[in-house]
Amino acid sequence: MEKLRLLQLNYVHHIEGHDNLFKDLRWLCWHGFPLKFIPNNFHLENVVAIDMRYSNLRQVWKEIKFLGKLKFLNLSHSQYLTKSPDFLHLPNLEKLILKGCTNLVEVHPSIGQLDQLVLMNMRGCKHLKNLPRSICQLKSLEILNLCGCSKIEKLPEDLGEMEALIELLADGTAIRQVPSSIVRLKNLRTLSLCGCKGSPSSSLASVFRSWVSTRKGLDAISPLLPASLLGLSSLTELSLQDCNLSDEAIPKDLGSLSSLTDLDLRGNNFCSLPASIRNLPKLQWLILNHCTRLQSLPELPTSLKYLHASGCISLKSLSNLSEFQSTADLILDNCYELVEIPGFANSHTIEEIRMAGCNNLANTFKESLLQHSVISQVEFRSTLVFPGNKIPKWFSHQWTGPSSSFRQPTILGQRKIVKGIALCALYESNTNIVEPGIDSYYFDMNRNEIFITMCPRPATYATSQIPISPQDHIWSTRICLDNASLLYDGEEVKIEVEIEGGELTVKKFGVRLLYDDAESSTQSDSGQLVLCNSASNQNAIVGDDDDQDVFQDQAGSKGFKRGRDDDDDDDDDDEARSSHSCNVQSTDSIKYLQSTTSVSPKHCYCGCQVRGPTCARFADYLVEKDTGIKNILVLERGFNGWEASGISSQTFGGRIWH
Repeated sequence: MEKLRLLQLNYVHHIEGHDNLFKDLRWLCWHGFPLKFIPNNFHLENVVAIDMRYSNLRQVWKEIKFLGKLKFLNLSHSQYLTKSPDFLHLPNLEKLILKGCTNLVEVHPSIGQLDQLVLMNMRGCKHLKNLPRSICQLKSLEILNLCGCSKIEKLPEDLGEMEALIELLADGTAIRQVPSSIVRLKNLRTLSLCGCKGSPSSSLASVFRSWVSTRKGLDAISPLLPASLLGLSSLTELSLQDCNLSDEAIPKDLGSLSSLTDLDLRGNNFCSLPASIRNLPKLQWLILNHCTRLQSLPELPTSLKYLHASGCISLKSLSNLSEFQSTADLILDNCYELVEIPGFANSHTIEEIRMAGCNNLANTFKESLLQHSVISQVEFRSTLVFPGNKIPKWFSHQWTGPSSSFRQPTILGQRKIVKGIALCALYESNTNIVEPGIDSYYFDMNRNEIFITMCPRPATYATSQIPISPQDHIWSTRICLDNASLLYDGEEVKIEVEIEGGELTVKKFGVRLLYDDAESSTQSDSGQLVLCNSASNQNAIVGDDDDQDVFQDQAGSKGFKRGRDDDDDDDDDDEARSSHSCNVQSTDSIKYLQSTTSVSPKHCYCGCQVRGPTCARFADYLVEKDTGIKNILVLERGFNGWEASGISSQTFGGRIWH
């Protein structure tokens, strides 16, 4: 085959007549190469790339061969290979991949002669103990991957000479201490040392020294990082997961990493973070999961978007979030000591707050969380999870079972623009798993039909997770629709929820429609809504204990008086029946749109008699005290007494006096 350029012979065990087969070859791909070495009669002088992953090679060549055009050499997962080739005759090699060569014990010192090498991947070479010092001569090397090289205990002292290095990945190694020269790597962007705790020693003397160090309050191992990180001005990602870091092991000048965007410190032993962390102007990700001794967080940079601190069982306080401009996610599952998050209500960009298993949260804080999740300015959605056993009453339509329907309220005879939906679910899991693990919902609204799917496996449209927990939890989400849906006055809205899998039991749902702000244009002075309990809205209303304002309506009859707040629905109903009065809400500004002079008694829904205009209505503008949501309000006096639309009867308390 003359002029053959590309040849792929994966898992072919024998080939004949190959003397001239490779003469003009540029690319050779032979996965599972069956021989112990590459024969001399393979003429590879013009080859640019050799891919022999999963080969049976013991050594690459028996005799040294000069391959001046070779740029790419991949011998990954060649489990019998014990040493690398001599690189002296591969002067233009750019990429060397020896990943998964589990019996490799030696990298040839000539590696330092590869002036063009940009990538060196040694991941999973678990018997490799040392790197040659000559590796520091690689002036073009950009990526060095040593992850899983579990017997490598140290890096060359002259590491800082590798001036082009961009990524240093050494997860799962036995590195005890990073050379101080690392701060000279001006182009280093990613440093990952996850799981670097130093290699354990079985000697009794070593164990005794470790015990003495611990008794004296010293680190059992030398600090992993240098005392100062000043100089790593290009570093964007720093991963130090499970490195056994104490307070003293974290450099105090952590804030000098001016380009840092991602910081992963999960699974460490520190009790606090350096105050200088607030000086990281570009930090977006801070991951602190399972830092079980962490007690508090200092002031954090306002650029932070994602704070993950699940399993921080000693965490009692967070910094104030009021100045944060871009925070999107707070994942704080199983932070048992946490009581509240200061300043969260002033951070209007939070998309998700997850606090499953946080059993010490203050009730007032949980109520505020739910209100914030509804009025948040997040454009798409906001999601909330925390322990709880009651859906708030201002989720005006509540039901059990997979589906329900309700009617769109009448507001001044206008058509309403629905911009979104607030959904709340009271759920428990059917397992004892506490860790998150359920992709939550697929949401779709077509005209006046709402479909929501909660599923235990990834779904194309899933947007967040519902943590699984063995206790009752509240899950709430607010979704803003991309294309606003129009609903007519009195139109029926159907909602259906499907739960896939058996991990969740949802005990109750609650829903509240969210309308376009344009519908809430000011029409009169702000007041409080007047509402009667009706057949479509039986929940008790919430009022102010001490406010006893009394006012006259425009018809001259005795007006409305706010009454006692009562959290128990049944008690409110009993009291209303016994006093022949209605649960209503009060307003300081009533405008009758129409009225009559009839004063014949009419009956309210609770059965009491109401005297006043037979047909009257007023409109008002209200900002709800509980949620801050704006509403246009209409109260009508018709044949069946006082009726109201546009808002639930759960915002303020009151009594109508006849």
